[in-house]
Amino acid sequence: MKDRGIFPDELCYAATIEVCCRGGQWHRVGQLLDGMQAKGLEVSEDLFLLKILPALSKAGRWRESRDTLARMRRQGVKVQLEAHRLALLACRRSGQWQKALEALQELRRVGPAPSLACYEIVLESCAQGGRWVEGNELFKEMQRVDHVVPSLICYRAMLELCGKVGRWGEAMRLWKEVEARVRVDDGEEGREEDIERGKIQHGLLIGCFQGALMACQQASRGAEALALLQQQETEHKKGKSKMRLLASMTSETRTQSYALVLGACSKVGEWGLALDLLRRTPLPDEACFEAVLEACARAGRWREALTTLRALEQRVERGEGLVLEARSYQLAMWACTQAGRAQEAVDLMEEMTEFKGLVPTARAYVTYLKALQRLGRWEEALRGLEEAKRNNVLLLGRGQGRKSSGSRNQELLALTTVLQTLSRAGRWREVLALMVCESEREEEGEERGLGGGEALPYSGVSWTLVDVLLAEGRAQEAVLFVEGLAKEAGVAPGLPLVNRLLEGLAKGGEWALCQELLLGENEIESNNSTSTSTSSSSTKSSSTSTTSTTTTYSSRSNSNITINSKSGSGCGSSSSSSSSSNNNSSSSSSSSSGNSMKARFHTVPDVASFSVVMSAAAAGVAAGTNHASSAAQELTKLLPMMRTRHGLKPDVIAYNVTANLHRRSGDWEKVLVLLEEMKEEAAAATAAADSDLSSSREGLAPDVVTYSTAIAACGEAGKWEKVLELLAEMPSMGVSPNVVAYTAAVAACGRGGQPERALGLLREMKSEGISPNVQCYNTLLWALAKGGDWQQCLALLEEMKEEGKTDAHSYRIVMGVVKSKQGQEHVMEALQADMEGSRTEAANDSFGCR
Repeated sequence: MKDRGIFPDELCYAATIEVCCRGGQWHRVGQLLDGMQAKGLEVSEDLFLLKILPALSKAGRWRESRDTLARMRRQGVKVQLEAHRLALLACRRSGQWQKALEALQELRRVGPAPSLACYEIVLESCAQGGRWVEGNELFKEMQRVDHVVPSLICYRAMLELCGKVGRWGEAMRLWKEVEARVRVDDGEEGREEDIERGKIQHGLLIGCFQGALMACQQASRGAEALALLQQQETEHKKGKSKMRLLASMTSETRTQSYALVLGACSKVGEWGLALDLLRRTPLPDEACFEAVLEACARAGRWREALTTLRALEQRVERGEGLVLEARSYQLAMWACTQAGRAQEAVDLMEEMTEFKGLVPTARAYVTYLKALQRLGRWEEALRGLEEAKRNNVLLLGRGQGRKSSGSRNQELLALTTVLQTLSRAGRWREVLALMVCESEREEEGEERGLGGGEALPYSGVSWTLVDVLLAEGRAQEAVLFVEGLAKEAGVAPGLPLVNRLLEGLAKGGEWALCQELLLGENEIESNNSTSTSTSSSSTKSSSTSTTSTTTTYSSRSNSNITINSKSGSGCGSSSSSSSSSNNNSSSSSSSSSGNSMKARFHTVPDVASFSVVMSAAAAGVAAGTNHASSAAQELTKLLPMMRTRHGLKPDVIAYNVTANLHRRSGDWEKVLVLLEEMKEEAAAATAAADSDLSSSREGLAPDVVTYSTAIAACGEAGKWEKVLELLAEMPSMGVSPNVVAYTAAVAACGRGGQPERALGLLREMKSEGISPNVQCYNTLLWALAKGGDWQQCLALLEEMKEEGKTDAHSYRIVMGVVKSKQGQEHVMEALQADMEGSRTEAANDSFGCR
């Protein structure tokens, strides 16, 4: 045109701009507008309103729309409200709810006043973004401040927003407002009228209705959703039944409405309502059947779930346009598992894969694995996990890239289920092999830069497996498993698990192995050699048996665990073989602490580690188990070793357990030595606190258990004077005697032939507000009977009867002392009858006869 001397005018520019808008050449549009301004051509308002802004709005170009409004102001073109509306529409179509809200607020502030259409667009933007707070506030402001009456589009946006966030209460209130504004008239007989503004408003009303149903579904309000649906099914008026909103819907929309209500029922397990509603649904789709299956699954109604699944299969076979999916089978399997019908769930999995040719989802595999867990079939669980990996349904490890949290959760749940199944079966080698395999996959993913996700859930599995192995008496295997966690799988067992292992080993009588783990081999050999040189011949024999036990465990603990994690047999395969000659040679030349906790479990013991072992040993001594006494003597040496070898400060529990071990060995003087050490520690802590106000007064102080143990030890050694001295000392140390301490003191007085002092302790107890129990009374009876005071025994027995604190042993003690006195046969007969009567009374009490 320019070569021929023809210069474009406004019409030429407008036509060119229109072509660029259709082709999405937005930068060309800007250049053309700049060219028109440079040549002094008039840019009309219609060019912006009819050509540029509609095209930008349709394409969702919110930045260009905003720049176009600014250009109109610079060029002196009046910005009409329609221009603002088109810019807001561009923000909505591009999902920019925040920009749309900012533009509306600016429009309200500087003008012109926004129209109803502007509010509709911004509310729809908030609904798309799920912004309940912003949308609800704007909806209220448009009525209260700007006095704008909301349209059906506004209500539809708000109800859709309520549906997304589950605000069912607000949704029901908004729906009532919609019903009040839009009503369906009776119309002529035999004919239904259109809703007052035609098909468009009818579609809006249906959108409002489904938004309210969706809100009820999200909030799991099945009853409210069902009531709303029934209200729109039929209405009885003037004796005639008239169809309402549901009748005017398309079949697809009607099915969607029923599916929403069924979804609300499914979330709360309303299986009866769901089944009834499914029968009333005109053309149910897959979502309707799945909602009913989910409701049955949540309620554990496995028979109803299977019936629903078979009904779906029949409709699929009849060609009614439905598709049978793996989720339907998964929900039926879930229902069976919830009802304890694990075998039926396994059969459904086989039917789905082998006969229907469906690929199970991640949730289906998890449900299948849980069913196998209930059946205890660990071999099938391992095969199922491997099959899920081959089908790329469960991509365990971090080497598979970024995944959604839901998918990751299902994968972790599947792995945990299999590990728990193996753990309950005591299959520690398979557990360890699977852990090693997944750890290697994680490391591979991190090397490829695909790391991320949660740590693998090994803690609970390890605890379960260790408990199972210990309960089955497989202590050494439990040790090998925990060792394999640290060395093979690279999973730190953690002190709580190791302490649980130590406690189980000690309770099982494996005290030599506990010593080996706590101290290592060198320290044990030193202790054993010292014990051998200073003990008697009987002690030597018990020490020899302990040493041989330690040697056995040392040789067994050197066995090697071979994990075939990269072999063709899969991650779950494992084998245990003996060490090779190289391994044996390296074992023999290992360091002195080669079998210690640090070497085997990659962790060091704490105070609790020593305490649990010593506590279990004390329990073994009390139970009279084999070698308990000799083991107790060895374990009392652990207290000083805590300081010298590990630099640990023993706590009150460790001192109390050690004192109890000494008491059971008859070493009352050592018990008193420990008590004095604790008193010195308490005094030092108090002095430090007095000199430094910022330091804590909490230190190692003897408690009531410490004093009770010392009192019992001295009493068993016949030191009743020392017992009374300790009992009197307790209040000065801030320790209040309890019934256990007094009972031990009463026993000491009985052994020392001091029945009057024992009676005095009883009076002292009651004056201090301490109620004696049956054991305390029986101990006092024994002390009195030992002195031959049968009359005092009878008086005390009457007192015990009044308090309801007698048992058969009480009568036997009194009858024993009375029997030794001549001429008291009538007393014996009365005691015998009284004891028989108390037994009958106790039996009646136990069966609730009184």
